[in-house]
Amino acid sequence: MTEREEIARIIDPLPFDNGPTGWVGMPELRASRRREALAKADAILSRRPEGWVLAPEKPTREMIEAGDDYAERALVRWGTCPDSDGHYTAMLAARPKEAGR
Repeated sequence: MTEREEIARIIDPLPFDNGPTGWVGMPELRASRRREALAKADAILSRRPEGWVLAPEKPTREMIEAGDDYAERALVRWGTCPDSDGHYTAMLAARPKEAGR
């Protein structure tokens, strides 16, 4: 799934659901809602500056653990507090790459 599709799925998950969730006999509605969600995703992506990534508003458990692991490694390796840049980078690397994760 592309980043565009992941964002669209967050906006409106129903047209991206492959299971039997009430779309039988309504392919036009499903296609229309999918197009609308993809158009909104395009608008979001077009506003994102180069080098920026999408991340949750609140860090996930995995992101927090990655930041904690980085901090612990910094203390063990260098005997000092971790730098903010490394901590932030570790947390962003652990961000969810798919909707709902």
